[in-house]
Amino acid sequence: MVYSLKEKRKNIGLFLINTVIIFCVFGLFVFSKHYSSDDFFCCYDQMGEANAVIFSSYRICLGVIYIILSYLKINVVTYQILFGVLMLICFSASVTLITITINNIISIQEGTITDFSLLAINIGSLMLIINVFISEWVWFSLGYIQWGLSVLFSTLAAVYLIRNEIKDYVLTFFFLFLAAGCYQISISIYVFVVMLFITCNEKGKISKNAIKYTVKAAIPAILSILGNMLCTKLLVAFGVGYSGSRADFGIQQILEKLCMLLKNEKVLWNTGLGLLPKYFMCIICGAYIFLLIYLIITGRFKWNILAVLVTLLAGIAVMCMPVVLQESFYQPARMIVPITGVFMVLHIVIIVGMRNKKKVLQCAVVIGIVYLGVNIVEIQRNTVDCIITCALEKKEAEDIVKYIQNYEMENNCIVENIAFLPDEHPVYKYTNEIANWGYGGEMASRSILVDWSNIQLFNFYSGNNYNKSFDNVKDYVSEKKNYEYFSPNEQIYIENGTAYIYIY
Repeated sequence: MVYSLKEKRKNIGLFLINTVIIFCVFGLFVFSKHYSSDDFFCCYDQMGEANAVIFSSYRICLGVIYIILSYLKINVVTYQILFGVLMLICFSASVTLITITINNIISIQEGTITDFSLLAINIGSLMLIINVFISEWVWFSLGYIQWGLSVLFSTLAAVYLIRNEIKDYVLTFFFLFLAAGCYQISISIYVFVVMLFITCNEKGKISKNAIKYTVKAAIPAILSILGNMLCTKLLVAFGVGYSGSRADFGIQQILEKLCMLLKNEKVLWNTGLGLLPKYFMCIICGAYIFLLIYLIITGRFKWNILAVLVTLLAGIAVMCMPVVLQESFYQPARMIVPITGVFMVLHIVIIVGMRNKKKVLQCAVVIGIVYLGVNIVEIQRNTVDCIITCALEKKEAEDIVKYIQNYEMENNCIVENIAFLPDEHPVYKYTNEIANWGYGGEMASRSILVDWSNIQLFNFYSGNNYNKSFDNVKDYVSEKKNYEYFSPNEQIYIENGTAYIYIY
């Protein structure tokens, strides 16, 4: 589509507005250096992380990026602020592309829409990014590349598919291959966005053209995932890397995980996994549905509601697929980020379908602003929790290292090894200091209790090069003890160059 100078300025202005909003929402998080357990591991072994994401998770694109950056001596955690900025720009570009594409669809059909309608659509697009679940993405700074690129590539794939040209179809597959190669969950973002485009393009009708578009959209999505898996298998077959897939395709196991998924969905919609006010998601979704039902009953909404339902169910189904296919059931916040596509679709469908009804638009906008406002508040709460967690963990590590160094000076010896043992009831989060300690995922969790990162934690903050010992903590410490604090004198024992640490 050829844009006029006025349209180009409007699109650039929209991008700048979205950039400012997204930076304001996530800026404190991104510009405050923080470290998750995976971050500590990646700090010292980015090539190891590359092998893990390629051969255990089928993320070819991400692994290649890690490898290239490693050869360039660029560590994604060390330069986390830079990559965090790039991630937020990718988010902003994705939101803007969704809004512009929907605007183009409407313009082709019926001419230019009002600025208010455009901003109302943009509120819906922002819902995809400004949601509390994405906080866990931002917690893992090593993943800034994969989060940003996967969302952008998924959005670009949807944009090119709707253009309906052969070369654009090729680009759709290309971008989806890259998106799946960064983070497979992002494919569900593509599904939500492309199905929304198709629904708007067909004015909510279930037509032959809509079915054709849907089939065309599904094929590259499936091929992109299979393509990443095939590439990984070929690398293993040729002796490059190892076979370490975490997938499980057993029928019985899949059925069991489906049952667990349904139970988890209830928790998700009732409590937002503990990250949102109780029943908030149900209330917002119910408000949109109530508005839709009212419009349908009064004969104002002419779209086929089945088309909207198919769009929602398709996105949810694709989002849940990696959960039921992985080796063990696990569905933390970072794996359900695309669920916000439900709210985006409901919001934009109402806006586009009723764009000439100002009062309806106003109602939808109010619901959208409430949704964004509550999520922004909770994102800031999570941000503060993560900053506090990092500060406390840094102090804890520094106190332990100081104790070890004093011991070395007093006893004229060198401590080279550290052994860890959790107490009877280890505290995986600083429950007395943070707000969302009830969330069971890894956000704001203590790295000192994570096997693959606790030694890196100490080396990072001390500048030393301790080795991890797998010896048991000596018998002087009773494993029946349950500490609620950390006391070096009680929980550290040093012998023969090894510091034995009992972690509360």
